[in-house]
Amino acid sequence: MEPYNGMPNQSKKIMTPQDKKKANELCILSLVLCYGPTVLSMLFSIIYVMIADIRIFQPFVDLVNSQGAWINGVVVLLEGIRFICFVVAMALMIVVRVNYPDSTFGKVIMWIYIVQIILIVVGVIVAVIACGVMINSCIYGIRGCGEIGYLLGCILH
Repeated sequence: MEPYNGMPNQSKKIMTPQDKKKANELCILSLVLCYGPTVLSMLFSIIYVMIADIRIFQPFVDLVNSQGAWINGVVVLLEGIRFICFVVAMALMIVVRVNYPDSTFGKVIMWIYIVQIILIVVGVIVAVIACGVMINSCIYGIRGCGEIGYLLGCILH
């Protein structure tokens, strides 16, 4: 008989090979949904830049460049799809962590996503501060740039 230590008796669920396989499949799908659209976007951009240098594709490049509003709409749509994929990836990671709490792969991608979100938040904060400093320098002229040291001092302390 085990001594009572104040904690309720929690039976540890042992993962079967089928559970481990299912958790790994969900984790891989989560990673593909999270990073797949970004990789595809980079590949399409690289291909477009390579095509732009080839003379035979010049009519296509001119057509794309002349259709600015339409292309902007497509970019906004693709970014929306990318955001939805990111949210679904987060949901899948949560499903894995809830249903398969002992999955090491699930724990690793959870921490990857946490670090990614922290970096995004820090990047947004830095961008907002940089915009504020630039607007300040536009309003007050060059002497507004002297506030950067004061601003950094406030942030670091």
